[in-house]
Amino acid sequence: MRLRWIYTLSAGSLIITTFSIRLNDGSFDAIGTTSGGVFNKNDYRTRFYISGSEVATLIINKVTETEEAVYQCKLTTDFNEWSYRIRVIVTGEHCYFYCTNL
Repeated sequence: MRLRWIYTLSAGSLIITTFSIRLNDGSFDAIGTTSGGVFNKNDYRTRFYISGSEVATLIINKVTETEEAVYQCKLTTDFNEWSYRIRVIVTGEHCYFYCTNL
């Protein structure tokens, strides 16, 4: 399943795009970046994929109840940072999305 964030930069050059997952304590843990791929920690390399050719896209390899979470895409430019979030809700064999922009 692909989580895609669509955005337009008003100013500046994109430096890095970072994907994160919200943990049970409310903090966000970085999954990886578009330039470096998925980080080798936890089981993230098994669960996720970040394509270098797809802009702002985090791929969940297999959707299970474990993937029911809030995901964040943080864009860092030479002028500013923006973060956008997507909540994934898994119901039975179907996956529903609730999108929230911050």
